[in-house]
Amino acid sequence: MFVTLSALLVSSGLAAQPATPSTQELQSRSYSAYSAIQNHAAFNQFEVLDRQSIDQVFTVLKRHPVADLAVVDRYDTNGEIGFCYGRAMTGYLLLKQKGIKETSVRKLFIVGDLRSNPAQPEWRFHVTVLVKTSTDWYALDPIFDKPLTASEWIRRVRATWDSWHRETNPERRARLYLTPPQTVMPDIRTFPSSPALESGNRIIELSFRPEGRADFVPRSQFSDSLFELGPNVAGEFFLTVQDDAIQPVSPQFRTFDFVGLSLDVLVPAGTGGVETKHIAYHYKGYFTDLLRMEFARSFPQELNPLAEVLPLGDTNAFSERRGRILSAESPDRLKSSARVRPHSKPRDLGSARFSEILKRVPQ
Repeated sequence: MFVTLSALLVSSGLAAQPATPSTQELQSRSYSAYSAIQNHAAFNQFEVLDRQSIDQVFTVLKRHPVADLAVVDRYDTNGEIGFCYGRAMTGYLLLKQKGIKETSVRKLFIVGDLRSNPAQPEWRFHVTVLVKTSTDWYALDPIFDKPLTASEWIRRVRATWDSWHRETNPERRARLYLTPPQTVMPDIRTFPSSPALESGNRIIELSFRPEGRADFVPRSQFSDSLFELGPNVAGEFFLTVQDDAIQPVSPQFRTFDFVGLSLDVLVPAGTGGVETKHIAYHYKGYFTDLLRMEFARSFPQELNPLAEVLPLGDTNAFSERRGRILSAESPDRLKSSARVRPHSKPRDLGSARFSEILKRVPQ
């Protein structure tokens, strides 16, 4: 199963710290912090955000002490996870603090055989958070240098990672999914190591076809091959922020675990058989660090449910950057820091890397 927080602290030399919460309690506390931000009345006022507010949120997102691409190695030392879904969650929490309603925020996923080099499989999915303005929907994705309209985000991601098969096999084109903001990532907990082992029923599989499926609603709003999912069907195919211990949910919901990710990788065995190999990832405090910080930013006078959970990265660097970010949130400071350096191409997608997952399969 998942590596517990206490085992993680032992391995990092911090075992002497008292009263470490259990994995289950850590999940519950994380959900409480997330839910408080999600449901606070002051954070559910506006139907749209203006571009200035969006630019401010994007600036904080790019420099966030947890979500900043420059510090992701602290939590993902081998480059296996990437945390695109962590950055999308960070963007969502920051947007909520601007007062945007749930109905004006979405997650936009691209799922498929994503590669910049035709000879090398790279990624199976990527995600960004979308927010509504009076004229369009904007993607806040830190692999790019500024907020992009949803249509432009799709165009750029497809051009870089989803054009390699255009001439040889157009059927391999990735699909796009528009989901509620509580959706975190596709359910990859059962992961076939090759197309021959796929059932075609898991959204992460290359043989999965949303066309014609009930509740996968085709939309041409931003692009073709785009499907909108309501909360029930999203909860069936994606990992979603739900907690059975706190609120009853229907059995089909796949609950996102803030502590770690457990994979069952299907591999060939014997003569036509299938064997399951187990891989466990722990997030090294990524989401507890994130939610502790954003709860404190949202409710500075309230008791933080994650206050006693130590940051698991470089504590001094974490505190130093946290101070810089929180002190830089005035509009004047944000305006002056909004200029970013252009890049010739977007950075790495930063989602579950297909090739690295297969390297972890036990022999």
